[in-house]
Amino acid sequence: MQVTENTKKRLGPRLAAFGGFASEPVEAPSGRSEPLAPKTTNGAHASEASPHGATSRERDPIDAVSVREVLAFPASMLGKVPAPWALHLDVDGDACVVTTSRACYGEARDAGVPVLLGGEWFALAHAAQNDRAWRRELREWIERKRVAAEWRLTHDRAFAGMPIANADDLVWNVGEVLERVEATLVRVEVRT
Repeated sequence: MQVTENTKKRLGPRLAAFGGFASEPVEAPSGRSEPLAPKTTNGAHASEASPHGATSRERDPIDAVSVREVLAFPASMLGKVPAPWALHLDVDGDACVVTTSRACYGEARDAGVPVLLGGEWFALAHAAQNDRAWRRELREWIERKRVAAEWRLTHDRAFAGMPIANADDLVWNVGEVLERVEATLVRVEVRT
């Protein structure tokens, strides 16, 4: 993609926070001159935190923006995104996908990657926000999906049968949910 001088002037200040333009390295905090990869909720660069992502030098600035935008996105609003989406996660070195895309679901399952569906994301997010889901629970749910793809994480299962106070009151953003369960957002995909 060709970036014009006018586009650089117009978008440069906004994109600088996300690593600048691919052809223009940004001075990294350590003094090295390289494009910056997005930081994940645990503080590591997404590319360093997972074997599933690209290196920071290969990462497109648009990818960096989308990861950061999704981390700040309200968890409850993911269901209102009109296009099918997928969040590619790293959980203790294992890949996991959360998606509403049938195509992404099929691709991930064919590759042997556990997949949580959109409704399961909301059960996970509610449980995390209400101190019912941590890394251990997420690992258990992912293993169940790996063994039996038809198994579903419901609110009842996520809360271990306990009543849910304010089930519609999901106020955390995606980053807070992922931080609670110690998962790293590696890549965001929106299918049209």
